[in-house]
Amino acid sequence: MKICIVEDQVSSLMVLTGTLKRMEGHEVEGFSAPRIALSRCAVVQFDLVLVDYMMPGMNGIQMIAALRRLPGYEHVPVIMITAEQDRDLRIAAISLATGHLLLSRNLRDFKRVPDLRVENWLD
Repeated sequence: MKICIVEDQVSSLMVLTGTLKRMEGHEVEGFSAPRIALSRCAVVQFDLVLVDYMMPGMNGIQMIAALRRLPGYEHVPVIMITAEQDRDLRIAAISLATGHLLLSRNLRDFKRVPDLRVENWLD
């Protein structure tokens, strides 16, 4: 499975990328800039995309909307990562991101997700 991670904070990107790379059978590419990630998505078909919400230049909602306009990305699973509690933002994220929203910026929360549960979601 090919996984794309878009996170502007390099330390968070490294943790997310490292966590998913440890799972067998997955290719993971990380990007700190949404526009660069979108350029890569235009030439590589990823099977799963994880997107941060708060990023400079383009937020996660805007990035997912642009991703959905790329051929082949209309139904690719997307998970938005955010700690934002705004109800409208959460609804927009869930509707664009095929219903998946990780409501945390605390990377320890992400690491606590059991590998089996993550792998089942990825399969």
